[in-house]
Amino acid sequence: MRKFKIDLFSDTNTNPALGMRHTMCRAAVGNEVTGEDPTVNTLLEKVCALLDKEAAAFLPSSTMCNGIAFRVLCQRPGDFIILDQTAHPLRQSAGLIAGLAQAQSYPINGIVSVYL
Repeated sequence: MRKFKIDLFSDTNTNPALGMRHTMCRAAVGNEVTGEDPTVNTLLEKVCALLDKEAAAFLPSSTMCNGIAFRVLCQRPGDFIILDQTAHPLRQSAGLIAGLAQAQSYPINGIVSVYL
């Protein structure tokens, strides 16, 4: 059996491949806030179709996604958010938890080993 470590620390640990970077440079762009970015509009349409939803929101950063998720999932002030002790939201943007979600962080040792 081989042992693998799964690193879920942050999506910022990845880098786009050369082909992805070229595609990004050639993408049609516009003001996404006013609904004028054709690339973002296409992405939103595809997500809606994939999830069978009538609308979607574009969230360009993991901090924005985490902030919204914390606020939506924490219904009462003082709720707990369980995170790995090394998790990005706990170490780099912990203010979101207390400030925006009015919740408390509960760090755990969440190292996961997978045997294949």
